[in-house]
Amino acid sequence: MRGLRGFPAVPTLAEARKAAAKVKADAVAGTPQGAPSASETAAKVPTFAQAAEKVIELRRPTWTNWRHAAQWQYTLNFYAAPALGDLPVDG
Repeated sequence: MRGLRGFPAVPTLAEARKAAAKVKADAVAGTPQGAPSASETAAKVPTFAQAAEKVIELRRPTWTNWRHAAQWQYTLNFYAAPALGDLPVDG
């Protein structure tokens, strides 16, 4: 069973009813309790191109030469992005 939380988290009866309706709809759809909906998950999962860019930016300070970042970026954009660029990284 899933609770809707108490008063400070759900301040109005209208919000409590809305939350209860969502829980009921999730139960009917077979979504596990507490699991994000498909649209929430899709909005949070980056594409391959977004993830690759983030990794390059995170790793950039560790590379001793600026060419390393350029090489990684070129390689991923030229070889991987055409096939994988728009795919989400979770599947």
